[in-house]
Amino acid sequence: MMDKTKRVRLEKSGWTVSATPEFLNLSREQLELIDLKIDLGEAVRAKREAQKMSQAELAKRLATSQPRLVKIEQGEASLDLLMRALLVLGERAQAGLIISGKATPARKRVLAQKAVPVRKAASKRREMLTA
Repeated sequence: MMDKTKRVRLEKSGWTVSATPEFLNLSREQLELIDLKIDLGEAVRAKREAQKMSQAELAKRLATSQPRLVKIEQGEASLDLLMRALLVLGERAQAGLIISGKATPARKRVLAQKAVPVRKAASKRREMLTA
């Protein structure tokens, strides 16, 4: 968390301080989707490492590049590509993927992020763009 005196000083200087989900104006559903993608990316990496497979080997099996596989492992890919990577690694698809009421490790990390200062003018511009 941000130091309270620093937060007060920033707010007095005209900054708006908020956490990432509030700054990006994310809905609960959008935050859940981000969590899911991060968790799937982490699962791809863990499964690949458990099989002692290099990123280049998995990328070749997915018909993609090694830099793209890095993005997949970070959860920065479509759900389709994340799931395809897990299937290539031997995982089985299963219905009931959504678990209600549980905070995933990814969500806990996002919610625990430090507050980010944002100029008031930037938030006003964002409001004008969305209006």
